[in-house]
Amino acid sequence: MRLPPGLKNWLTDQATYARLCVEARARKFRSWSDYVEKLLKHLQLLFNLPARSREVSSADSHGGSRVPSARALIGDTTLRTEI
Repeated sequence: MRLPPGLKNWLTDQATYARLCVEARARKFRSWSDYVEKLLKHLQLLFNLPARSREVSSADSHGGSRVPSARALIGDTTLRTEI
């Protein structure tokens, strides 16, 4: 079996292996909160909503109705661990 040159380099070059290990240990893993915040930003852009508001009055364009923010559209984003 032939290994790709990059993979062979990872396995045989100790300096490269050590550098990659350090980089892997330093990597920041995203939390569910990070993913939710990114989703909320996309929803805010999609619905043209301000970034930090729970509700925005849109009386000028919708006859006094209120437009929910992205956070209000998907509800509470707190991760619940109890059963």
